[in-house]
Amino acid sequence: MHKLSISFIIPVYNTPEAMLRRCIDSIATAADTVDYETLIVDDGSTKTDVKAIVDSYNDSRIRYFRQDNARQGAARNRGLDNAGKEWVQFIDSDDFLIADNYRQIIDIAAAERPDAVMFRYRNVTDSKPAVNVRPGRIVSRTCGVDYLTENSALGVVCNCLIRRSRLHDLRFRQDIFIEDEEYMPLMFLRFKTLIVTDAEAYAYYRHTDSTTGKRTADHIEKTFADFLTVIASLRDVRRTIDGKQHRALSRCIDQDCVAFAYNLLRLAPDDEFFNRWLNRLFDEGILPVPKARYNSKYTVARFATAGRLRMRLLRLIFRAL
Repeated sequence: MHKLSISFIIPVYNTPEAMLRRCIDSIATAADTVDYETLIVDDGSTKTDVKAIVDSYNDSRIRYFRQDNARQGAARNRGLDNAGKEWVQFIDSDDFLIADNYRQIIDIAAAERPDAVMFRYRNVTDSKPAVNVRPGRIVSRTCGVDYLTENSALGVVCNCLIRRSRLHDLRFRQDIFIEDEEYMPLMFLRFKTLIVTDAEAYAYYRHTDSTTGKRTADHIEKTFADFLTVIASLRDVRRTIDGKQHRALSRCIDQDCVAFAYNLLRLAPDDEFFNRWLNRLFDEGILPVPKARYNSKYTVARFATAGRLRMRLLRLIFRAL
């Protein structure tokens, strides 16, 4: 069996030492049978001495890079530009790999040599270094275009082991908070062979102190502006493609528009904010979303968000909950 080589890319910004070590240690445990490197990209941390943590490992496989704070997209791009292995795995610095199940992903990639292996993630809320989960299985062998056409895809990139050559010159947008939402569909369009598993091989740390109610109005404003940027960018790409790729990307865009409407209902801090953005969604063609038979949830969401009055009624319901 072909031995894999993997570049693990970890952007870091003020991540507590214990969490960063948990992340780094999980790679050493999960990837102990492969040729790997861990690229730590310190995005201008001011509260954590990331270099000292890296130096303490005294491991030539762990490479350290420092840059002025430029957000996660820029840090991931720095990692991609310096990656030297055949495969790439993105990991957020407060998350970690679930070792036994991630070894399954490695074995699948080595045996079948696809462009990517997709797996599930599990939400965790404590600082334990590992979780017990059931083994996974292969759900389907497909391609990226077919997957996007047939599924409501998640806007994340950390749940895939990716052949680096497939990414080629694709890089993350660096000026937005939600860079995954744009990058993920463009990445999937490049996958000619994709293996989808139900293995929970990644632990996503959900901060107990970062609830949506604590987000500032300025942060929500920036996030919504970023949504508009992503949708406009994906629409620009869609104009350059046709056939199955066009249909696949259309579904992603339509789902993003539905998510935009849902987040407005859920996160708008006051009526002025809600009404201003509601008008903008309709004026800029985000709503109403196109008629399509994706799934029942989309059909319900399309009906519920088809007009400004319906959205205002939904807003009253959300506020009452």
